[in-house]
Amino acid sequence: MSLSAQFRTYAPRARRGTTALLLGAALIASGGAVAFAAPAAAVDCSAVPWMDTGKTADERAQALLDASSQHQKYRWLVEQPATQPTVTTWSPGFSGEANVVYPAQVDCTPNITYVDGPEGVRASGVTDFPSQIALASAWDAELAYEKGAREGEEAYLKQKNVVLAPGIGSGRTPLAGRTPEYFGEDALINGLLAAEQAEGLESTGKVMANLKHFVANEQELDRQTSSSNMDERTLRQVYGLPYEIAAANSDAESLMCSFNQVNGVFACENDLIRDVLKGDYGFDGFVMSDFGSVHSTAATLNNGMDQELNRPIWFTPARLDAALEAGEITQARIEEAATKVIVGYLEAGLFDHALPATAAADASSPEGEAIAQEIAEDGSVLLKNEGILPLDVAEGDTIALIGPTASRSVTQVGGIATSAVSVCSLTLQFRPTFPPSNTLPCEDVVSAETALTARAAEVGATVVWNDGQDLAAAAALAASADAAIVVGYQRMGEFNDLTNLRLQGGGDALVSAVAAANPETVVVVQSGSAVEMPWIDDVDAVLEAWYGGEQQGPALASLLFGDVNPSGKLTMTFPKSLADTPTNTPEQYPGVFSDGSTTRPAGSSEIRQVNYTEGLEVGYKWYDEQGIEPLFEFGHGLSYTSFEYSDLAVSTAIADGTPVTTVGFDVTNSGERAGTEIPQVYLTLPEAADEPGKRLVGFDRISLEAGQTQRVEVVVDGAASNHPFEIWDADADEWTIVDGDYGVSVGASSRNLPLAAGFALDLGADTTRPTATLVAPTTAGPTPALEVQVDATDAGGLNRIVANVYQGTKLVKSTQTKVGGATAGSHTATVNLPDGSYTVRYNSQDLAGNISQTREFAFTIDGTKPTATVKAGAEFTVVGANGAYDKVSFKLYDAQKVDKVVLNGVVKDLTNNPWSDVNFIKPGVFGAVAGANTLVVHDVAGNTETVTFTLN
Repeated sequence: MSLSAQFRTYAPRARRGTTALLLGAALIASGGAVAFAAPAAAVDCSAVPWMDTGKTADERAQALLDASSQHQKYRWLVEQPATQPTVTTWSPGFSGEANVVYPAQVDCTPNITYVDGPEGVRASGVTDFPSQIALASAWDAELAYEKGAREGEEAYLKQKNVVLAPGIGSGRTPLAGRTPEYFGEDALINGLLAAEQAEGLESTGKVMANLKHFVANEQELDRQTSSSNMDERTLRQVYGLPYEIAAANSDAESLMCSFNQVNGVFACENDLIRDVLKGDYGFDGFVMSDFGSVHSTAATLNNGMDQELNRPIWFTPARLDAALEAGEITQARIEEAATKVIVGYLEAGLFDHALPATAAADASSPEGEAIAQEIAEDGSVLLKNEGILPLDVAEGDTIALIGPTASRSVTQVGGIATSAVSVCSLTLQFRPTFPPSNTLPCEDVVSAETALTARAAEVGATVVWNDGQDLAAAAALAASADAAIVVGYQRMGEFNDLTNLRLQGGGDALVSAVAAANPETVVVVQSGSAVEMPWIDDVDAVLEAWYGGEQQGPALASLLFGDVNPSGKLTMTFPKSLADTPTNTPEQYPGVFSDGSTTRPAGSSEIRQVNYTEGLEVGYKWYDEQGIEPLFEFGHGLSYTSFEYSDLAVSTAIADGTPVTTVGFDVTNSGERAGTEIPQVYLTLPEAADEPGKRLVGFDRISLEAGQTQRVEVVVDGAASNHPFEIWDADADEWTIVDGDYGVSVGASSRNLPLAAGFALDLGADTTRPTATLVAPTTAGPTPALEVQVDATDAGGLNRIVANVYQGTKLVKSTQTKVGGATAGSHTATVNLPDGSYTVRYNSQDLAGNISQTREFAFTIDGTKPTATVKAGAEFTVVGANGAYDKVSFKLYDAQKVDKVVLNGVVKDLTNNPWSDVNFIKPGVFGAVAGANTLVVHDVAGNTETVTFTLN
């Protein structure tokens, strides 16, 4: 499949043609939102031009601004004034003003409510989905879309219509607290899945998505002020690229800039927004800040940010008026920003779909529950299996289930900080409410204990749970059991990075104690990032289950008992130790101050400098380039069956200087049960490109029965938004392709690549497209058969000329002529087809692989004769006593229109009608004679029907 083909086809979208929270939170919600802003006096909102759905969004926005005062226009530049149209005063804020006052908004503008949402709507009574890293590990674009669509519906029912999701990160360090909220360490995976989730969210037609946090927001420590320092090539190829992919492949109407600085300039006032995001990437939605990430008025507005999140601080009327008067900003930029925001709301359907009058107490659904379980099942990754899984338990067997997060029961876990731990505390940590005293109920979370107990009971087995705090008691239980399952955990999230990659709550010691007592030990890891596994050689199996959401228990039961075959693959590398990771110096992480220390001097406001000196070597590229063996590599994931790869075929064509490589191969399920495989395609660039390792350029997700073989085709299109063949040339300020030898490798992970092939690119030789001209047909028909002729020329010599016939999207006939190097050639073919409408698509290819522009011509085939039947009724036809006609009339018909009739050589034009009559024929009329007559009926395709008759 091509990059664009990695997006499935889903239901069509009806699109284009809570109080303020703690500083640092990316969630802003307005409590008690009404359905729609009620005008002060009765106003017919259907009559105002900005509510006219027959106009474009741009026209509606302009009409609204034309009806607005200057300070009403300002309202759109701050989230709360934009979304609460009847509120006029905001209490003192960081702006220093006593009160911030606006006029009420123009009539007939909607109430809008923002809500956080990378992992689900931040509210009670909704589906608790697994973490984003679990969703990523399924490598399934359709699943990301479905999750987004369900989340959008739940948000709307909860009176929220702007969901601040999905998040995009680059997995620079596994210590980063928000790693579970992102999609891993690869730009292609991040960009594709973010685009799909955004499309799903906005498929409701009444909810807006938000891509966040742009850009290089890769740690929580000092995220409000730290500076992410890197060269331009790294910025473009690693941290900006997933946003470029997401922007190119979705209609996300908004994007959030991040807290941090990039090369010494705060992200929300950085010209990267104006010049790169909106300029080079073509993002045409509006850009909002994070809560508290704005530090200026003029610089922020001028560099492309459009809306300040939460309440007015830097974009107050007083500050905007002063900046205008001083000439620091322009009226045009004010209007542009307001237009961007209004158009975004319009395009997302927020003007045309008022929020419900009240929020639903429970917005969850069986559909959401099923999607949550599918993500938990498909996203879990079987890291190791020595044959113990799936579990083989019989009646009377005992399974020891050990660990605090396997149960809903609360365990007090000691250590650095004592805390209450259960499946609920681990599952709900990404949906904290503010203020912190408000907590979400555990609601519908099903624990491993509950689900495994029920599943084991089906075969007469028993599950015994132990919280694992007493190692001797846990080991004794394991020794007495037929199988032991240890559930280890790692807690992380917003505001706090990890300090190490070990299991928490004494998990490593627990695993070692249980494994020593029972050699048949399975470890289930509930984490948001990579974990070190010093006990890996002592256990039989490891399943990475991530944060599995409300259906984690049923998902684990299905996977461990073999009801579901594991299929997940890692989208981040698991190192053997933290020291092996790319950011292994203080300057790289957590960053340093001017004295070289990682601790800010007392009383100082100095900015932490985080130096991205690893450059392009992020994730698996670091381990490849440095020759470091990881614990588990990017793309790794086992199954209960086995797969074999064979018959690699790689072909490359050049179209207008852009390479397109088609990679085809077979995948065979060589095991004894059905399973799902995720074949991955990697590209290695020439040495002169100075690129680390290889890059993922395509993948697929295929399900195969035992013994089944499927041919997989991945098209690597050089024009795609992931720039598969290109590197960023900072000197030329553009993407460029380096000539030389390229390598393609295919397999089950980044280090399990049994198929490999190479090809050379020399784009400096001949990048000029050949020509292709359609000589015939010259009309759209109809015609009885297709007579096609395509002429082509190329100064360097032609390879072939192709003319393919399609009916709709289905290829029904392929024709071509090999030219053999001549500078001019012609392809002709006669194609017999059933009646119907068709399209011929034609092009030519030269010897250098350049392909002419593919053009198409629509035509109709009609090989059916017209009909001629005698019309009944004495007024039309009279038969004499001798059986001959005294007069006769004919009813003529042809589905593609009758053209003419010829009676005894006399022609009558019937003006191309499907139905025609020839009436009252008798001797002396229209060429008719006494005796034998011949009537020939012609349709517009040239088909004929001959009728003979006798007249008296």
